Amino acid sequence: MCNLSTYQINQYDPTRTTSLRNAFVRQMNKRFRELRGVIRKSIVEQDCFGLVSNLSTQQMQTAGRKAFAFPTSSAKVSSFMKWLQVQIDNGILQVSNIDTVGQSVNSAWSNLYIYDSYKRGILRANYEMKKAGYKVASIEQQGGIEAVMGTPLSMDRVGLLYLRTYNDLKGITDAMSGQISRVLAQGMADGDGPLLLARKLNRVISGNKRYIGKIYSGTS
Repeated sequence: MCNLSTYQINQYDPTRTTSLRNAFVRQMNKRFRELRGVIRKSIVEQDCFGLVSNLSTQQMQTAGRKAFAFPTSSAKVSSFMKWLQVQIDNGILQVSNIDTVGQSVNSAWSNLYIYDSYKRGILRANYEMKKAGYKVASIEQQGGIEAVMGTPLSMDRVGLLYLRTYNDLKGITDAMSGQISRVLAQGMADGDGPLLLARKLNRVISGNKRYIGKIYSGTS
């Protein structure tokens, strides 16, 4: 097995966060898979648009069946897009309230990865500066990594990263929703069946998922 030199490692992964970025991408992929599964089940298995006419009475009583079976295609698309936005908010963006001392703050699932990456960056920077001969206080002398992360500067920088990541994901999912709306409307006009319609929508989601994966894995 070929052993990489320190120089090669620094060139390939200077921040030492490849494994963390890959974990982030895996979690993102999982959430997009769940979204594709929910869409397919709603359109194909539950016939949410009422596109299948030969269903038994028992099947029509399944939760979610014909939820968007409105008389007009525009009403079907509009209702589906409202439902889709809820799924995106709950699954991919997923912002929740977390109670802290004296206040309640918003927290997204992605914040965990950002916080850990920033923490590793601080540890790595301290190590590299000492290695280069600079006289800097060790992390322990500064009160530990949590104390360093709790400084106003670190909290401000991490907060900006939280916001930027959320806004990036929001922008991508908004664009994806626009694509889905157009594909759905065209599919309705073309008379697509449930299975074909679900496939078309899931292709849109898969394309956006790969795009996000390239961005956050550093391969774009």
